[in-house]
Amino acid sequence: MLAAGLVYLFVTGILLEGLASLADKAFSVRDTITEEGVVQPATSLRSGGSDSLVAWDTLGRQGRNFAGSGPSASTIQNLVQLPSKEPIRAYAGLASSDDTESRAGLAVDDLERAGGFERTNLLVVTTTGSGWVDPALVDSFEYLSAGDSATVAIQYSYLPSWISYLVDQTKAREAGRALFDAVYERWLALPHDRRPKLFVAGKSLGSFGGETAFSGEYDLRNRTAGTLFVGPPNFNTLFRDFSEHRDSGSPEIEPVYKDGRTVRFSGGDVGRVSAQDPPWEGNRVLYLMHPLTRSSGGAPISF
Repeated sequence: MLAAGLVYLFVTGILLEGLASLADKAFSVRDTITEEGVVQPATSLRSGGSDSLVAWDTLGRQGRNFAGSGPSASTIQNLVQLPSKEPIRAYAGLASSDDTESRAGLAVDDLERAGGFERTNLLVVTTTGSGWVDPALVDSFEYLSAGDSATVAIQYSYLPSWISYLVDQTKAREAGRALFDAVYERWLALPHDRRPKLFVAGKSLGSFGGETAFSGEYDLRNRTAGTLFVGPPNFNTLFRDFSEHRDSGSPEIEPVYKDGRTVRFSGGDVGRVSAQDPPWEGNRVLYLMHPLTRSSGGAPISF
């Protein structure tokens, strides 16, 4: 009788919902922590800093990591040996606003306030479940652009990605769509010659959420200058569609889609993308798959 009752509760979602609620409360406490070495930025070019529309204590643990770290203009210049700018980083946490749409709007307002739409390169990142932004992803973007860049992201959950996927995929979808749409609306209103190059990126569950703003290959190509999705889980809608409709003869572990005209895949060795394929013209979409997991078509979910 007890076993039957537990099965019923699980199947109806009552038990799963209860466990999710408990997990949410537990991880919300962790979200209040500021990690050692992370300090509130003094610059107005970061959310949580001077003149920011987003209060530092509302960014959440991962938001404070994102806004309170990263390379400075001098660090970038020392590496790239070019005149460099201080990168812009905008972020809104769960405590920054009441719902996903207003949170996205707030992050974009702060991005605009800091001058993000006046930079040459603008990156929209969909985070993993807890609001994490991969430092390697954003740092690389800032180094490659000599700091002439702005990055914006929002938090949509307190939970690690694997729990977020099990109990509420909707939040990741809503966040990816709401943030890109909010950025794109402002971007579209700018004169053509004043629009920054618009890039999109996401890792693991962030790639799952980031995909939802787009309907397919043409939409990605027409509305972005470039897209990078790292470690896409096998349940990503566009990733599965591109893989399942791959060119005849190409393997699932490294598919070729429409001769690689826009969308391409790599198992980790990015140099192979351009070295062995035809010229890659125009705006590009790259799925970077983990070599150890690409045989299953994707990657494990990040925490």
